[in-house]
Amino acid sequence: MEDKREYYKHQQQAVLIQDPNALIQTGPGLPRWKWRTFTMKWNGPVNRDQHVSLWLVPPWMNLILAFVRVFLFTVLIWCFMGFRQWKLPSGSFILTAALVCTLLLSGPAAGSQKSDGFPPAELLNELKKRLLEKPDCLPECAESPRMELTATPDSLRILLEVHAAVETAIPVPGSLESWRPEQVLLGSQPARGLARDSDGSLWIMVPEGIHRVTLTGSMPAENAFQIPLPLKPYRVTIQSQGWDVQGVDNDGRAKASIKLIRQEENESRQPAKTAMTLPPFLHIERVLSLGLDWQIRTTVRRITPLGTPIVLSVPLISDEAVTTAGIRIENGKAFIHMEPNMKEIIWNSTLKQKNLIQLQAPRFAPWTESWILDASPIWHCELSGIPIIHHQDQSGHWKPRWRPWPGEGVKIEVSRPKAIPGQLLTIDEVNLTFTPGQRFNRADLSLKLRSSQGGQHKITLPDGARLQQVRILGKGQPIKEGEGEVIIPLRPGSQTVDVEWHQRSDSSLLTKGPHVSIGQEAVNANVSFQMPRNRWILMTGGPRMGPAVLFWSYLIVVILAAIGLGRVTWTPLKTRDWLLLGLGLTQVHPLVAIMIVGWLLSLGLRQKRLPDGGWFSFNMTQVILVAWTIAALIGLYIAIQKGLLGIPDMQISGNGSSNMRLNWTQDRIATIMPQPWALTLPLFMFRILMLVWALWLAHSLLKWLRWGWRCFSEGGLWKEIVLRKEKASLPASPESSHSK
Repeated sequence: MEDKREYYKHQQQAVLIQDPNALIQTGPGLPRWKWRTFTMKWNGPVNRDQHVSLWLVPPWMNLILAFVRVFLFTVLIWCFMGFRQWKLPSGSFILTAALVCTLLLSGPAAGSQKSDGFPPAELLNELKKRLLEKPDCLPECAESPRMELTATPDSLRILLEVHAAVETAIPVPGSLESWRPEQVLLGSQPARGLARDSDGSLWIMVPEGIHRVTLTGSMPAENAFQIPLPLKPYRVTIQSQGWDVQGVDNDGRAKASIKLIRQEENESRQPAKTAMTLPPFLHIERVLSLGLDWQIRTTVRRITPLGTPIVLSVPLISDEAVTTAGIRIENGKAFIHMEPNMKEIIWNSTLKQKNLIQLQAPRFAPWTESWILDASPIWHCELSGIPIIHHQDQSGHWKPRWRPWPGEGVKIEVSRPKAIPGQLLTIDEVNLTFTPGQRFNRADLSLKLRSSQGGQHKITLPDGARLQQVRILGKGQPIKEGEGEVIIPLRPGSQTVDVEWHQRSDSSLLTKGPHVSIGQEAVNANVSFQMPRNRWILMTGGPRMGPAVLFWSYLIVVILAAIGLGRVTWTPLKTRDWLLLGLGLTQVHPLVAIMIVGWLLSLGLRQKRLPDGGWFSFNMTQVILVAWTIAALIGLYIAIQKGLLGIPDMQISGNGSSNMRLNWTQDRIATIMPQPWALTLPLFMFRILMLVWALWLAHSLLKWLRWGWRCFSEGGLWKEIVLRKEKASLPASPESSHSK
């Protein structure tokens, strides 16, 4: 077993051998940004030569169409309000207006609920994660405290006690190469859910709890065999008849495997046994490891039973030199001697590097051969001869294997490919966080690198920058700055580099990103401005995938609406009044602004068209106007509060941006990081403007409330409730009754 573990370790090391002078390319970086995704499906068959064309609207055309939509919507409202002949029933106008505002308030919420869907994707992913979560006990969810082994000359029974914390699969003793059970019982019933893996081990599914697994089978024909114990029990008891058992200590502790050896027969039957002895037959396995140095590992394994010594001469491969001591070499052959109880013998050799390797199986020899090629990626091999029986090993590495018949051979042509020039360093992501301040600005630069070689990488900081710290993989590094350049030591593999510096604040009006050179082209360049709370953001600029200040487009809509409302004669408000009112209401939700505008229009319409549908319509109109007035005053109070105490809502959105954080993304850059900018003003200027607007609103609101009271009291405040009575039927006249 030790030899096998050493062999597999040797095999893995051979695969990982690389030329230290090789220039291994790291490949290009890939952008990670995502946008809208559309899925195309076809119900019928699709030919190979069929083409699909997409007609995409460019961003500038989409911008023009957005303005056209707003213009057409404005024209529609203008035409709608310009129809002089259109009339509503006077008693139901206020009810209709209230219904429209209710629909406006509830419509977006219902639409968003429908569009978002339930359950959300995050909840589904969390449920999926919990359902597929592995038990905490893995990979040791089962153990065996006790095992009983009963061996007779012809049969073997193993009783295994298993304690399972959860329902799990366990490997049972036995394998295809030594002894395999013919019957498996779980408790007293035949076991279900049996499976055999690629190593030949048998697995059984056991439920949670304590169970007894019984394995029975006949003895193999060999005089000695081993039973591996993948799930090693704590204590083993042996009952043996005709067999010697090795691998179990006196206290019942077992090794990784148990070996059973058939006991020798008495002397009277020994001549019969000697007469039946088979001639020795072996199997030779050659593993060619082509790395920086070429090596061969040869294993001679006995096939016939133990008990007879073997003397053998094995031909070597051309230019093979044996390095293992104790192997005698004569005339290109290795002479070996195997003791009666020796199962196999292994030796190592070196092979001279050459362009052609020939392997040939002898025609008449008491052995069979198998050849395995383990070539490092620095070599290119062309194979010819007999077919390959296996292309990969159990780990998935390319290791062709041959099993030749006597006289068959294989030719291996070996060449070393020339290196193709390419980049040895790839920058997969760059994140620059810029925090403006009054006296100095702080910047944090984070790079995710992939390097195939150790070396140095240079980063150029902006003029006047003072380096604060450098971290590599989260650990601080004592790196000195020289003339604005920072030299970063690199090691092979992936790593994260963080650089922090301070620089003087040049302008308080225009905030611009620092001029930083990362020394090489990169992908996924992200720049973030962490804006202070005392700045009022007016405009931004930079890469296309970044924040947008939607306040100015919203302001255009407010101006157009103010011009249209200024022509309505229902209210005393002029165009300038509507414009000033709309400017202040930009800090609240648009539906709140629509509610306040609708309140003023409803009061004006109440004065012009009195409800004439009876006492019920009149009184309901008054109640709705009172509730509407209270809601409008609350909305104005919220607008004043946000303007004087809150942060200006400039409706900044795009790429995860907000009023406090501005994010830009550029998928590919050369060496210079993007330099976005933001135009800002001190926050107190916004507060002064909102204070002036609040004073104007207080002065104007007094006039509007007096006008609103006149509109509300026009025709009375309340009508008396009058219930209709049915007319009593008149009695029949005497004349009519007499005539009947």
